[in-house]
Amino acid sequence: MSEDTRMNAGEDTKTIRIMLVDDHPLVREAIRTRLNAVPDFLVEYEADSMSTALMLLSQKHIDVVLVDIGLRDSNGLDLVTQITHEYPNVASIVLTMYANQEYVVRAIREGARGYVLKESPIADILAAINAVSLGGTFFPQHLVRFLRRSHRDSKEASLTERELEILKELVQGKSSKEIASALDLSIRTVETHRKNIRNKIKAESSIDLLKYAVRLGLVKL
Repeated sequence: MSEDTRMNAGEDTKTIRIMLVDDHPLVREAIRTRLNAVPDFLVEYEADSMSTALMLLSQKHIDVVLVDIGLRDSNGLDLVTQITHEYPNVASIVLTMYANQEYVVRAIREGARGYVLKESPIADILAAINAVSLGGTFFPQHLVRFLRRSHRDSKEASLTERELEILKELVQGKSSKEIASALDLSIRTVETHRKNIRNKIKAESSIDLLKYAVRLGLVKL
């Protein structure tokens, strides 16, 4: 079997080179074993951090990256953002245990081509890889239904890009004056955004703001 192709029924077929990015070795081993048993799939590279993944991407030919959200040195969605901007020919699939609406929405916004839960059947992972390798996307129907239902029930929780910026500053303990200076806004504007953020996500305390920011992936505990 060559590195570039595998023989299938007497014809050359393109091997899909895959990189697993997950900080749990046993998880990577289980996924690698299942995927390498599939003709034309090759898990050739593995990483447990964003820095290692980016190093491999800069040096190797990789078609599809399976990314967990919780990595050793970062949020996996930040890696998706980097891949989207720096390696547009590489398809990212988020493979995670989290079905949070915020994660799914952000993954799509950052350029992920697929989103699959780790508890899903292996068939979903295979379908996702096949879909994105052909230029498509893969978002399981139960997640799509979940998003639509959550969107209908929680429209008030959608924060604007400016509100997300301010939320990130707030949970770092910065004052309205410091945020205003950092974002080149007036203190009054920042105070208005703070009030809108609290109203939208129904936050009664700074802890509520922090929990929401963590779910969005803006900060890590």
